[in-house]
Amino acid sequence: MAALEEAKKKRAAERGWLKRAAKELDDLCAQPTDQVATVELEFALANFESRLVKLDSAQESIELLLELDKIETEVTEAADYREHICRSKIQALLVLNKLKNAAVDQSNGDSTSTTGGSSVKLPKLELPKFSGKVIDWQPFWDQFKAVVDNSELPTVNKFSYLQALLEGDAKTCIQGLAPTAKHYDIACNLLKERYGRPEKIIFAHIQGLLSLASPSTKGRAPLSMLWKMQDELLSHIRSLETLGISGEKYGLFLTPVILSRLPQEIRMEWAREGEGKESDLGFLLEFLKKNLNNRPRVGPMCLGGFNH
Repeated sequence: MAALEEAKKKRAAERGWLKRAAKELDDLCAQPTDQVATVELEFALANFESRLVKLDSAQESIELLLELDKIETEVTEAADYREHICRSKIQALLVLNKLKNAAVDQSNGDSTSTTGGSSVKLPKLELPKFSGKVIDWQPFWDQFKAVVDNSELPTVNKFSYLQALLEGDAKTCIQGLAPTAKHYDIACNLLKERYGRPEKIIFAHIQGLLSLASPSTKGRAPLSMLWKMQDELLSHIRSLETLGISGEKYGLFLTPVILSRLPQEIRMEWAREGEGKESDLGFLLEFLKKNLNNRPRVGPMCLGGFNH
């Protein structure tokens, strides 16, 4: 018991020092960015990280002394505290990134691209967030890998960016991993295993195709809804193609599914033009695109022309 109390006292002290380091970051981030020196913010971040490592060490000492049935509660409380205190670090990293981008903009003439004598300002790239939806994993990871994972940022900073971009189930997937350099690869591998396996992504896209919402099968269908259905359809198909699954492999069963979602008049037109093309997904997609392009827009985006 004496050893446990001593370990808790040490953790309390380390939390106090870490809280001071977090306040220093918050104070710097509260200043206008043109008044914050990059080196000052980097120094404050390094101090925060040093204190965070010491807190992790103190926390591990406590966990080793606890009874087995009390460890889970202790880990949960410690993880919640870490998540709260690390918000200061994440905000500081974002400010630091903004400062460095501003410096690059200035050295590159405000990040302008000259084409034909005209100067065009390039937009800033904002990384998407990932909540655990399997079909969103590959686009998310491709961008994160290009901007963060392949960068020269310290590994621990990469982990902080990763945590900041995760939501929902994806965030829960790596919860409990201390944001240290040695845990970054573990976190990435956990996410890839859960969301990045090709068979899971293919299955999710097939499910998406089979559950496409039907705009209407009779009467007048909003043209905007038909375009939305086509966009979703093409998104799934293109994603499957990048995974090596061509329309030839599933066109025979997908064609009737798509047709069942369409208004009766369009299905009747396809019956006249698509005889012998029942398994040709490419023909159906081209037919649908041509049909929608030829439809007159009546009123607020409605599909007219059903009763010629």
